[in-house]
Amino acid sequence: MLFGLGAGVGFILVQQGVNQSVTGRSGLANGYVVSLYPLGAMLGAPVFGWTIEAYGIRATLAGLGVAVFAGCALTALLLRAADVRMHQEVEKEIQREEQWSVFFLLAAVFFLAAAAGLMVMSQAAGIVQAYGGVTAVAVGATTLITGAVGAARIAGGWLVDRFAIPRVAMASQVVALCGALLLTLWPGPLVAVPALAMIGMGYGFISGLTAAAIARYWHKNAFGRVAGRLYIAWCVAAVSLPVLAGWLYDRTAGYGAAIMIAGGLNLVAAYIALRLPKP
Repeated sequence: MLFGLGAGVGFILVQQGVNQSVTGRSGLANGYVVSLYPLGAMLGAPVFGWTIEAYGIRATLAGLGVAVFAGCALTALLLRAADVRMHQEVEKEIQREEQWSVFFLLAAVFFLAAAAGLMVMSQAAGIVQAYGGVTAVAVGATTLITGAVGAARIAGGWLVDRFAIPRVAMASQVVALCGALLLTLWPGPLVAVPALAMIGMGYGFISGLTAAAIARYWHKNAFGRVAGRLYIAWCVAAVSLPVLAGWLYDRTAGYGAAIMIAGGLNLVAAYIALRLPKP
């Protein structure tokens, strides 16, 4: 609980600072920031596995505490040196915080994409094994998929700097939908890895796009406030389809139904994405 609260505050704080400081290519900057979450998990998971086996769980948790403290102290020093100042900007019509229609559309797309993507990230190893992959392939696939999600987050922000937000959002969900269809029509271990990566990348694109879109639809001072509310959709997604996928597996001994549901969510997200305005 304490770690979650601290991580959430730190994440929004850093994003607010970045958006106050970066004027050009804000999409790429936001995509980079949100990509650090899966990339950190991709690097941290194997390190945790090695330290637990070599030194035990207590030493691993102690090392994690030291690393978190050092990271927070370094972040505080860097933020103090950056001397970030809040910008007082004149709000445009689309930038008013009262634009709840834009907020709910963006939150809906984020929720649907995240629900499908987090289902893949949370149970990637089990899904690959369920489709016939050996343990080594399943573990490697988990790392590969997590890395693909991180790269997609950077790409999602970068694409917003060049193309309209609705088109990028729709295209990302079409990619994820193709992954779900691919695995549904041709189930197997060799198809499972790239198909799951496509579903995860659809979520990654939307993550980078969402952070970049906040900076486009609202003024700089409102970024942290809007992002804090919008990321509630991610929290809801984390306890929806991933849990449902596990429940369905217990009753059907397979992930076919969960993959089809994920594809349906991606299809709905693509439709809603077209209704987003062009900032």
